[in-house]
Formats: sequence, structure tokens, C-alpha cells
Amino acid sequence: MTVRDTTAPTVYCVPVPRVRKWHHDEDRDDEKGKLKQGLFRVSAKDICSAYTITLGGNVLVDGEIIKIKPTARPGIRLVGRDDDDDDRAPSITRFRVGPGEAVITATDAAGNIGSVACPVPQRQGDNDDDDRHDSTEK
Repeated sequence: MTVRDTTAPTVYCVPVPRVRKWHHDEDRDDEKGKLKQGLFRVSAKDICSAYTITLGGNVLVDGEIIKIKPTARPGIRLVGRDDDDDDRAPSITRFRVGPGEAVITATDAAGNIGSVACPVPQRQGDNDDDDRHDSTEK
């Protein structure tokens, strides 16, 4: 008897609360102790086989914590890794992601694909940290 895998992996992108510890933490809400936004734990599960988790062309590890910052520029760019001051905390892979592109995908050995959109916070005005801005002024 041969088992044929036709079920796509189930994919998760779960917001992770992280309390800011220092006054200079990026993405602060102006008060120490407020939660930072844009952190997610990505994972997947499949009933038959191993799977690969990706954001765009970037392979992620099951259970990895990533940071997604929205940008006006299309595409997905790997920015780097944050090394937290707390050695016990995992480092965080940071991405800049264009509109509608914060989608985590898992592909299993049979080629079945599952995906989920991460609930990314909205981009704040022209504060994009990119070379171009959305301003329509000339």
C-alpha cells in the first residue's frame, strides 16, 4: 500500500510579545515596559513528511522568531540579525517587507504548499528607512 501525500502543511505566524528593556530600544512606544511590535514566531506542521519554511526566498527554522518591518518598497529584504543583550534570548532575524508580502510558506517533500500572512503592523507615514519615500510632493 502506497500513501500519497496530498495535504499541505499547516503554517503559523504568531505575534510574540517582547517587553522593551532599555530606553533606546527601537520600535518603542515611548514608555519603558511597553510591548514591541513586528515580532513573530514562525512554525509549521505536516502529517506525512518534512517541510521547509520560507519568507520569500529566505529559509527559516521551525520555531524561529523573526521581526518584520513594513516598507513601501516592494519585495522582501533580509536586514540582518539582532543579538539581544540577554544571552538566554534567541537572536532575531530582521526583514523589511513590502505591502502584502509578509507571507510565510511551508513546502513539504511531496510539493504541497501551505501559507499564512503575518499580521504586520501598518507602516508609519514616510518613516521607511529606505532610499525612497511615498511622498507625492515634487
